[in-house]
Amino acid sequence: MRLPVYPIKGDERWELLSKIVDKLETRETKKALARYKITPVNKAIEIP
Repeated sequence: MRLPVYPIKGDERWELLSKIVDKLETRETKKALARYKITPVNKAIEIP
């Protein structure tokens, strides 16, 4: 069972992680992964 994660506002590490996750979920990133034969794309960027 996964517990929800509640980030602390103002924590720089959480803000950085959020920006990284946002980039990984973009359409352009998924296209680049597919172009280099990294499939399935959705599982390749899944964060546990």
